[in-house]
Amino acid sequence: LQTISSLLRLQGRRLTEPSAKAAVEESVRRIRAIALVHEMLSRSDGDDVDFAEVVRPLVRMVEEGLASRLVQVGIRTLTPHLQAQAERFGVEVIDMRAWAGGARPRIEGPVYVSVDLDALDPAFAPGTGTPVSGGFTSAELFLALRWLAGIRLAGADVVEVCPSRDPQGITALLAAQAAFQILCIDAAAHPE
Repeated sequence: LQTISSLLRLQGRRLTEPSAKAAVEESVRRIRAIALVHEMLSRSDGDDVDFAEVVRPLVRMVEEGLASRLVQVGIRTLTPHLQAQAERFGVEVIDMRAWAGGARPRIEGPVYVSVDLDALDPAFAPGTGTPVSGGFTSAELFLALRWLAGIRLAGADVVEVCPSRDPQGITALLAAQAAFQILCIDAAAHPE
């Protein structure tokens, strides 16, 4: 876990790790009733990710009144089991097909943005914990982040860089650029 600023953290692990959860909660507690936008995926190899395990820290923040809602963008393989879990936990899901068709969440700030690099296609981010084809391109990720321009950010993180799967540093470079984009969004919202 590396804190870049009071706004942004870079993490190698998912938000299920205690240190990552604590970092997100710290940012969320600073500004109550925020929206949480999290880009993630489920595996397409027939193995369902335990949705509850992956998003439980975020769902708990909504349940505790620290956040008003949770939106997930970029899911590629939403099985009936995962769909049922999303509905059970009140998670708004915009899968890749809907995103490509122009679906966007209505977001009013402040918002905490969690960029899980697993949401990208491995052609653009090979060094992640769960590389699955069919995700965002790097350009689409940057456009999605720029779409947040003008929204007040409560905090952000970039997660899931796996150096052992990233010998050329492609994913690390992408993570750094995503972090830079997030900092630029925040700077534009605070020109003073």
